[in-house]
Amino acid sequence: MSEPKAQPNSPSFASEFSITLGYQPGEGSPSRLFFALGDLIESFQQLDETLAKGLVGEVEPLVVLDGVCAEPFRIRLHQRLESDGEFENEALGKAASYLMSCRRAVLGFIASNDQVTEPKLRELETQLMELAAKPHGKRDMFKRCAVRRALLESMRSLSQALVPLEPGDNAFYSEDGMTIPLNPKFSISENTVHALTTIDKRSVRSRMPLKVRRANFIGEAKWQFQIGEVSHDVVMGDRSWLASYQKGEIKLLPGDSIQADVLMETEYCHDVEADRTSYTILKVVDVVSHTKPIQQPLYGFHEERKMVRKD
Repeated sequence: MSEPKAQPNSPSFASEFSITLGYQPGEGSPSRLFFALGDLIESFQQLDETLAKGLVGEVEPLVVLDGVCAEPFRIRLHQRLESDGEFENEALGKAASYLMSCRRAVLGFIASNDQVTEPKLRELETQLMELAAKPHGKRDMFKRCAVRRALLESMRSLSQALVPLEPGDNAFYSEDGMTIPLNPKFSISENTVHALTTIDKRSVRSRMPLKVRRANFIGEAKWQFQIGEVSHDVVMGDRSWLASYQKGEIKLLPGDSIQADVLMETEYCHDVEADRTSYTILKVVDVVSHTKPIQQPLYGFHEERKMVRKD
């Protein structure tokens, strides 16, 4: 394997690789190849950024296009790894080698599996942790929930990039004479990502005020309310109240508030971190119209007037 190349007059290293697409001439839309290549480039960028989380210090991996070959249809790229000065040249070179090794490990995993399971994922994480244990690596980083999710999302992005290809097409990753097939059968869904990053869910029911940020006439999902100082997407689970609202029997404007019984469900990751909290309105108890301050600049005073609407 060739060593990453130092870039002159800059704290960066580069490693070359290529992506080759095999295709059946005259079959399908030719644009599929360009869509797949564009998505693959973005997916490799996303993967490298995820793997860089295993490094000590701030580094920025960049995937750069070097050239395009017509026959076979291949793009030549290189990964440029830049540092903010925390890495000396030798250490930066080792960091670049680490990223290349991790990338090969992930692509090898995809080539050997059509889906992701917990035991298989742990094997991959163990392999990545062993690579990260070398100089300038953070071994425990791949135990963190956020990094596990980012890794799964990166692999999902790679699998989605191959969707435009037709049966009979194929894709390969090449680096220094070594070729790894990109498995078109590999698939990972959002539900799988969620299942592999969640081990527990805790629920609390509470009555609380919610300030309306965005209502939804169409369905129960994607309402946005301000809870405390933060805006959240909230599921409107009070079907009876929702039906009245959709019929126009209830008027609700941005800035109005509601009193509601809310179910808060907090999910915990495999590392027992609180990961995310979802909100579902079980019952709307009351609607409270907002007030609007009216300023009188001529006399230098203002009054607060309640907004009155004719329903």
